[in-house]
Amino acid sequence: MHINELTELLDIETGAETPDDQGGMTTTWTKGTPIWARVTQRLKPRSGAWEGGQAHYEVSYEVWMDSAVPLPEQFRVHWQGDVFYPLHRPVYQSGGLWKMVTIAVRDGHDD
Repeated sequence: MHINELTELLDIETGAETPDDQGGMTTTWTKGTPIWARVTQRLKPRSGAWEGGQAHYEVSYEVWMDSAVPLPEQFRVHWQGDVFYPLHRPVYQSGGLWKMVTIAVRDGHDD
């Protein structure tokens, strides 16, 4: 993989724990710096479930990203209508790239 093969622009969001209305905590997401990446589907979508009238399913992706953009401790990625959650911290690869495996969750909501 080479940095000039990064052809997709992903939106990075930073997560922060904030109090909710019931005395607990919830994650609030804030948009950050877009990042160039290459996204490759690894596994076919898993069967979905219905929650509140919305279909939910998960797809595994391998994502290579430009390491020039620092990644926050807690983050997620928006790409083509999906929300990607890292399965692990990205690993630095030679050539100035981060590599990570993600689960993309599509639920019909843009939260």
